[in-house]
Amino acid sequence: MKRIFAASVLTACSTGAIAACETNVDRVEIFYINGMFTDWSSYRANLQAIEEFVQSYLYGWGFSPTVHGAHNESENAISQVIEVARQKFEDANASAQLAIKQFLNNDPEYVNTPEGVATVQEFLADINSAYTTILAEAEGRVFQ
Repeated sequence: MKRIFAASVLTACSTGAIAACETNVDRVEIFYINGMFTDWSSYRANLQAIEEFVQSYLYGWGFSPTVHGAHNESENAISQVIEVARQKFEDANASAQLAIKQFLNNDPEYVNTPEGVATVQEFLADINSAYTTILAEAEGRVFQ
């Protein structure tokens, strides 16, 4: 009896889902969230470019797209550098994380393997790149 009841409920729910799917099959919703270092005007320009792309390529196919988004404010410079470092660390595999930890803890063991040295060099290059971008952005804001 419980199985018949459960089957009836699932059938009723799926019928509603199928009906909703049929009415929404041609609707496309695009939600854009900017990356780091994107100011408000660049966010608006990116959103406009996405809208133009969608209008150019999806309307002809019969889709009814909706484009909207949310501007992700940038944090202060130090917070952004720390965020880049955290993301690079989290994306690294276990041996790379160990090399980064050894470097950050002033443990010279990471130099014992070529992979460890390469990992730390890449980690520092990514942080340097983020820092350079932050400085360029800060100069742009000061002189605008």
